[in-house]
Amino acid sequence: MVFFVKKYFIMLSALFCIFIQNIWANISPQPRIINGDTASEAQMPWQVALVTNPLDAYQSYVCSGSLIADRWVVTAAHCAEQLKKLDKNYYVLVGTNNLQDSQQGQIIKVKQAYIHEQYNNRIYNNDLALLELERAVDFIKCGINCQTIDLINPIIEKQNAPITTLVKVAGW
Repeated sequence: MVFFVKKYFIMLSALFCIFIQNIWANISPQPRIINGDTASEAQMPWQVALVTNPLDAYQSYVCSGSLIADRWVVTAAHCAEQLKKLDKNYYVLVGTNNLQDSQQGQIIKVKQAYIHEQYNNRIYNNDLALLELERAVDFIKCGINCQTIDLINPIIEKQNAPITTLVKVAGW
């Protein structure tokens, strides 16, 4: 009798799991950006896309980053770690906010990724990485669509960004 009950309990549990899985699979995904707006061209000229295929930025997009110098991008360590694990070349797309038209921007190969030495991928502490580019961004060619992001000076941070300051977050 115990074997009979256990057998049917396991079968019913499996059917229930399949049922729940089908329900979850049919629920449409919810957007993760609330009240977001599409950026206009040159609104975020420091925004870059990390991609694995220079010919198809839209399909090979992995993460975003910010241009901090002509050969340097700051991004999340978990992005750089993910790209390093692929063990193939990866690139940044600069100078456009349209991943489907990479002809507008410049595609530059990443030379080296430097992940924060105290990065913890379990809890995402120190989730920071620098990407060194193989060549400099051509700011003249980009015009207003490429520029480095202004960094906050820690000495005057409280003047520049008090706690009540509204900020913008950008990404694809």
